[in-house]
Amino acid sequence: GMDAAKVVKFSADDVIISEGELNTEMYKIISGKAICYLGYGTDDEYVLGTLKDGQSFGEYALIRGKPNFYTVVAFTDVLLLKVDRETFPRFIEMNANNAVEIMRNMARMISMLKANIDKARAERMNRKFHAVIYALSAAVYYAAGLPFSKLLLDKIEPVFMAGFMYIGAGLGVGIIYMFHFRDEDSTRHLGRQDMIYVVGMVVLDIIAPILLMAGVNLGTSSNASLLGNFEIVFTALFSLLAFGEPVSRRLWTAIALITLSGIILSFDGAEGLKFSRGALLVLGAALCWGLENNCTRSIAGKSTYQIVTVKGLCSGAGALITALIAGEEVPDAKYILPALVLGFIAYGLSIFTYIRAQNVLGAARTGAYYAAAPFIGSLLSFVVLGEDLSLRYIAALLLMIPGAFLAVIDALKHRHFHEHCHVIYRRHGGMLHADVIRHSHMHNHYISEESHRHIHSWP
Repeated sequence: GMDAAKVVKFSADDVIISEGELNTEMYKIISGKAICYLGYGTDDEYVLGTLKDGQSFGEYALIRGKPNFYTVVAFTDVLLLKVDRETFPRFIEMNANNAVEIMRNMARMISMLKANIDKARAERMNRKFHAVIYALSAAVYYAAGLPFSKLLLDKIEPVFMAGFMYIGAGLGVGIIYMFHFRDEDSTRHLGRQDMIYVVGMVVLDIIAPILLMAGVNLGTSSNASLLGNFEIVFTALFSLLAFGEPVSRRLWTAIALITLSGIILSFDGAEGLKFSRGALLVLGAALCWGLENNCTRSIAGKSTYQIVTVKGLCSGAGALITALIAGEEVPDAKYILPALVLGFIAYGLSIFTYIRAQNVLGAARTGAYYAAAPFIGSLLSFVVLGEDLSLRYIAALLLMIPGAFLAVIDALKHRHFHEHCHVIYRRHGGMLHADVIRHSHMHNHYISEESHRHIHSWP
């Protein structure tokens, strides 16, 4: 069958066929190894199995004229027999064993896919579910610090407070990292190519509070609280326009509901609605934090320990320098340790779980969950400080709940094409006929990703 085929060579790590592409050739391995993947190069990448000498792939797409449903990548240098659509009939005619081998390989591939696809889907959904828990945990950790930081703010001025809390985050996570460093995969360490995002993350984290302070100084704190709610909107816009992260209509609706609920929660009378130079500076701060969220998202796949340690120590140092320049009063030493410990919990653990969530969900979705923090903070203030829960809080919560629900549904959604087989039974002329109709369409799964089929029976 060699006359009806070409011998081709691929180097290690070369992509031979790609998922979703329509190829017009099949391959048989003469020597070497290749790896079969689902979702190759994505966050949902999954290894289906290894292909070795004598095994073939690409037959399904070649015979049925359908796109590949897996990707094959050379693991070592591989020598392959390549058969295209024109030479395929001759390849079969010249050696009947080729047909038998192709059927055997197709059966083996289908068996391998059946055994692994359900497992891959379950693992993918499990990762998304855990990411949602991480995102909500980030909001809880941050919110837990709000009532306690209110108590400490009587003793420590705001920018000093932020600085010590960032330092506490960096020190706390850095100490934990010392015990995990040896176990961490070195490929996850921050590298030179990540520095642009690291520098962006730190610089924006320093600029944003300065703009916020200047905005509050020129305007009002109620105005700043209202406009701060737009951070989630800027995060989603940067995700879509600058970083190419898809934002669905459902997620935009969730963001709109959550932003509106935040505005209601932080509304403090008509004074907060006045637009001024101060308001522009506060919007500038929200814009900086939106961009910073996306810088962090770009390195979220790297070591979370390293990111939080660098972010905490560098941003904390920047805040402390800013506080000194602004002329804030240096606090008593006895209040610094509580601020550092609070920073480890409210900032360190919050940023840590936030980044873990971003790596799976993306910046826009994670930001939507994180927006729940003020609600949790108000609830904790009610429990810890005895502050009242106002009607405004209840009204805002009624908008937050459907917004959060839409965000959860959007995160756990899995969209793909389904091919359905409809078996329609009908009686005609006293005989029972079965008509088989195949069709494919876009389909969404929520929570479960199990395969299914539909059978319609007509009397």
